[in-house]
Amino acid sequence: MRYKGIVLGQKDDLGEEKVKDAVDPAPLLEGEDPNSQFPEDAEHWFNVYRELHDFKLKIINDAAVGVETMSPDARKAVIGTDLRILRLELDRLESRLNYWKGRLPR
Repeated sequence: MRYKGIVLGQKDDLGEEKVKDAVDPAPLLEGEDPNSQFPEDAEHWFNVYRELHDFKLKIINDAAVGVETMSPDARKAVIGTDLRILRLELDRLESRLNYWKGRLPR
């Protein structure tokens, strides 16, 4: 499936484990070492998580606007599933963002 030139995964590409990982508060990004003692690592991961957080927040805000024009049944489905999952993802990103913010050099 394509959306504005971006290839999106097919239904089969989104296994149950990937969905669970998306909202699991524990997984780290590839290369992320929470025990790193290097200030530049803290700055890097803080910036990465800030970008991801801002991106996810935009998706949530856009979706919240979009549901206003949906039929009641479609709106209920989106609010009950999609927006809840997006919110859990945002919470995970906020947690990681705050972790790295606390590790930034003062």
